Amino acid sequence: MGNIMAKKDKVRLTLDLSEAINKQLEDIGDETGKTKSELMRLAIDFLLRAQDARHDSMTVGAWKEDKDNRVRIEREFVGLS
Repeated sequence: MGNIMAKKDKVRLTLDLSEAINKQLEDIGDETGKTKSELMRLAIDFLLRAQDARHDSMTVGAWKEDKDNRVRIEREFVGLS
């Protein structure tokens, strides 16, 4: 995130997750070396940035370049409005 917060600037948040989502977070954490807290901070940061993009009439998604170097959207992330 790039934003280092002093401990006094943080707010504690308690969150209930399904076992499946918790397992996915643990797997991503193992893969990336990040804690579940760090992953949740990244997810919240993504949500905030996606919401800003939506407000600017932008599409939020994942894309790839095809063999002709044309970019095309593969997946649009919905539910962010």
